[in-house]
Amino acid sequence: MPTPYPLLRLAQLSFAGTAYVFIVGMLRGGDFSKSLWQIDKVIYLPLVFLVSQAALRGPKDYLAMGRVLLFAGIVRAALAIYIFKTVVMPPDYYGNPQDLPGRPPTMIRILFADGVVLILALLVHRLPWGKLTLFLVMPLLCGGWW
Repeated sequence: MPTPYPLLRLAQLSFAGTAYVFIVGMLRGGDFSKSLWQIDKVIYLPLVFLVSQAALRGPKDYLAMGRVLLFAGIVRAALAIYIFKTVVMPPDYYGNPQDLPGRPPTMIRILFADGVVLILALLVHRLPWGKLTLFLVMPLLCGGWW
């Protein structure tokens, strides 16, 4: 099933709105370096959406992407559990100031959350391997997520 036309238009509208605000800000004497930091946060989601919808061809690609996502989550969770149990990390190991000591960095937690949502989607759609994945992979993802 192709991407719905209104979603494509909304992503394009987001780009146009960002460009408009950027140009108006520059014309009013805005700081270029600070505006790049602000645009980075706004333009990221529509860009990823458009690239993903252009790159994925259909159900076969969705299945492959789901497998890669779960595999990456499993590997990261196993490493996170191993490191947490065996290695003493200095407090400055964590990249973001909002990350608490003793917890994985934000991007890794997003990977775990995506894996959990994917497993729940397997259960909702009643796929045969959904329950098996729930009992084998979910505890590992939640353990790494902590």
